[in-house]
Amino acid sequence: MHRKYCKQICKLLFILTLIIFSTPVIFANDIEDGNGTIKGKVTTSDGSAAAAVSVKLKGSKKVVATEDDGTFIFKNIKPGNYQLEVSLVGYEEVLQEVTVIEKTTTSVAIQLTVTNKQLEEVIVSASNNKLTKKESDYVAKMSLKNLENPQPEQQQACSHCLLTPC
Repeated sequence: MHRKYCKQICKLLFILTLIIFSTPVIFANDIEDGNGTIKGKVTTSDGSAAAAVSVKLKGSKKVVATEDDGTFIFKNIKPGNYQLEVSLVGYEEVLQEVTVIEKTTTSVAIQLTVTNKQLEEVIVSASNNKLTKKESDYVAKMSLKNLENPQPEQQQACSHCLLTPC
């Protein structure tokens, strides 16, 4: 009787394990539902990886920044033709056509070139804000005498008991 009970528990545990481990795979396929992935690497004109580059998938609201090694990835992209807009301060903006195919990963390599454009001067100016207080409850005046000698005067010890004032 005990052996029969153990076999039933083992079968039940095996079935539960299969269900638990197969569920994420089933749902992952439902989420992507035939969409593709765009994977790429951005480098500079000298061949080094370009970190923190803005890569925008035009026609969507998706924007990513490249990792330290210059790589980026867009997941769950509907099949079709897109443009990648790649930009970094000091480099020419790059527009690259890319085609996303159902259930595949499209690889892209993008190289940035240094721009000759100079940044324009920025002038920051401010005016008096009439909404701010000119006075505060947390500010106090201190006389110059207190600033000159911030330490309290030390009192002389008593000569016969060596204690401070008797």
